[in-house]
Amino acid sequence: MMGRIPAPLLLGMGLILGCSAPEQAAWHEEAGYRWQELQVPSGAAGFTAMSGSRIGVTFQNTVDDSILIGNRMLAQGAGTCLGDVDGDGLTDLFLARTEGANALFRNLGGWKFEEIATRAGVAAADRFSSGCALADLEGDGDLDLILLATLGPNAIFLNDGTGVFTEHAPSWAST
Repeated sequence: MMGRIPAPLLLGMGLILGCSAPEQAAWHEEAGYRWQELQVPSGAAGFTAMSGSRIGVTFQNTVDDSILIGNRMLAQGAGTCLGDVDGDGLTDLFLARTEGANALFRNLGGWKFEEIATRAGVAAADRFSSGCALADLEGDGDLDLILLATLGPNAIFLNDGTGVFTEHAPSWAST
């Protein structure tokens, strides 16, 4: 079974990764509602198709059918997290993989990404990843990774501030 990134998620990623906030337009007050004129940036409006090979994000979430027979929950997909993991001001992309190694794509700017999960220490190929969150768990100003797995082990990966993580098994982790 091959998973694809849903269109609404791609749209959200595009808004987060590639856009800056437009200048705020004035709200127009009406009876019972308000509206605002849409600010379209200069140039052509619309979307531009960007292939995964062009931007460096090549990812497929596949699960072997023989494994799905034993646990249909694994067909539900994994997780997607967006955040600046290396402190360079650019939004990086973590994609959890149900079967096999997860992927962490470092944003190089200009819609170019490089896959760094193994180097960063978050590949975690030994579990069926099912969810993720990026949050500053230690209060040290960098994003740490919480990784959930359908069959465990769940884990916390603490970030050293440069995008290199060390796995720590939380007390709530399943085995």
